[in-house]
Amino acid sequence: MIRAVIDTNVLVSSFISPLGPPGRILVCWETAVFSGIASPQLLDEYLRVLSSPRIAQKYGIGQSTIDLFVTFLKGFAEPVSLATIPDIVRDPGDNVVLATAVVGNAGYIVTGDKPLLALESHHGIRIVQPPLFEALLLAS
Repeated sequence: MIRAVIDTNVLVSSFISPLGPPGRILVCWETAVFSGIASPQLLDEYLRVLSSPRIAQKYGIGQSTIDLFVTFLKGFAEPVSLATIPDIVRDPGDNVVLATAVVGNAGYIVTGDKPLLALESHHGIRIVQPPLFEALLLAS
């Protein structure tokens, strides 16, 4: 089974606009088409970003909806624990994504983040945009 870490920007996109590739990827995760891996630090980042006033105000998302969504994610994510988070790139959030993928033996990191995409891979883990990952899921 494909194992992947979904970056926060993709998750937020799936939550806000469920009809595009990020939304379809979330459905694939929920229905176990692939195994989605998440660390507590990554789940905290999902909650923090979704709860930001900018997101909540722009899209009219209430905190109770966000809390329910993150609780739902915790229920079907494959959990991994991070003892340490190495300093690989400038953004600490990106370091969490990379560490989660390595510890979770992921095959893919799915992101729209340009600095992560510029790496192309990390420890043999492919770093791809949502449309490519969706195509890979459909081909498997």
